Amino acid sequence: MLRLSPRLTKFNTLAFAPDGRYLLAVGVRSGLGGLLRSQKVTLWDLRDPSAEPPARIDTGLDPTAGYWLPDGRMLGVDNRGGWLAVRPDGTDAARSGHIHTRHGKPADLSPDGRWLAWMTSGLVAWRPVPGGDGMRAADLRDEGEEPAAAAFTPDGEVLAVLVRGWDEFRRAWGVRTYDVAAGEFIRWVDAPDEAGRLLWSPDGRFLVVTTPAGFDAIDPYTWAACARRSPPGLTAAAFHPSGREFLTADGAGRVRVWDCGDWAGGPDLLLKRSPARTFEWGVGAVQALAVSPDGALAAVAGRDGVVVWDADG
Repeated sequence: MLRLSPRLTKFNTLAFAPDGRYLLAVGVRSGLGGLLRSQKVTLWDLRDPSAEPPARIDTGLDPTAGYWLPDGRMLGVDNRGGWLAVRPDGTDAARSGHIHTRHGKPADLSPDGRWLAWMTSGLVAWRPVPGGDGMRAADLRDEGEEPAAAAFTPDGEVLAVLVRGWDEFRRAWGVRTYDVAAGEFIRWVDAPDEAGRLLWSPDGRFLVVTTPAGFDAIDPYTWAACARRSPPGLTAAAFHPSGREFLTADGAGRVRVWDCGDWAGGPDLLLKRSPARTFEWGVGAVQALAVSPDGALAAVAGRDGVVVWDADG
């Protein structure tokens, strides 16, 4: 277990480099009792955690999210859809112009690094990264819906979008799916109340919808719930890249590891299944959770610190 200084007071995204050497965080650093707030980026070299590599993805940019491209470059994205990609040693930098209106939110990067999804009021859009034309967009305003989260399938061919709308004077949640290349709508399904995030399993077998009260694992072919778990106060989640385990974290600082092998038999039958393992790392309320691409390491971040541990231990 490795404990890192937090450097940030709020974490938006946390991600391991493809080779597992670096841990990237994008979030907020507050000062003067919270009166001053600024978007910040920090990068830990896990071989030498006391050193901060000099390469930045906030040069001329104010990132609200950070990702890793499969080629080992960091990608910072701001609230207008502009981005900067650079290697940790400062080489191979590439930059875009701003491609959207302000007050947007980066939503997801496709696993192959080809598409970046971005949300704003009544609209979700995606375009090729690290460059080129071909932006696609889904306008939800005619449906009276707002996008809340988005996630690409492992093959990058489908984008699932979590939306909030109104159904007969009550708030309703649903998932819309789109063909990424064609930009065409595929289908709509209902989602649990207060849904907050979408995650695809690495093999594409499950789409997980999280809520503050737990999560549903859904079969994307039948759209039936395969499993339902109820870890209270859920704040972050991530799949192990093997697809065998699903990690959740909560506002009390706990990390639970769930066995995906028992996600069968119907949600009601499996409501009371317990996690395979539970950790408490003392970072306060968990704001971000990540697992390295090789599955060797996992990390959580909260106001009281960042902890990296052996995910296979």
